Amino acid sequence: MKIETIDILANEYFDKVNGNSYFNANIYLNYDSPNSVKIHIPFEYGYNNQYIQTATNKLNELKYINTAEPLWWYCRENNIALRTNKQEGFKQRELKQQDKDLIALTL
Repeated sequence: MKIETIDILANEYFDKVNGNSYFNANIYLNYDSPNSVKIHIPFEYGYNNQYIQTATNKLNELKYINTAEPLWWYCRENNIALRTNKQEGFKQRELKQQDKDLIALTL
């Protein structure tokens, strides 16, 4: 599969009591094209741009890419458009519900 675009959209929850950040994310390969692929990363710990590194690891694991370099570098070298976005301010239960809803859709 030739990858032309990688979009990573993350939602973040910040635990004010313990000072930790968590996220879930969706990776879209070739967004809005006939051969598009959506990959979900469920709720996990991570702050700042950790969602991008986690997405890179997932894409490597699933054999869509093969790189030890940062994703932006890989995309630049392979002429792939990379778009990332993280929305903050979610509640923990909202992210976990998103994960449950997605699992229910795939069953």
